[in-house]
Amino acid sequence: MSKSTARQATVRIEIRCTEEDAALIREKALAAEISVSDL
Repeated sequence: MSKSTARQATVRIEIRCTEEDAALIREKALAAEISVSDL
């Protein structure tokens, strides 16, 4: 039981990290699009 719960916790942490990374990538992409459109 403890092993399965630990795995679930690590998966949740990985999902959080990927979501945060995706948000940062979106912000960078939007900033890049804005800079490109300004040029």
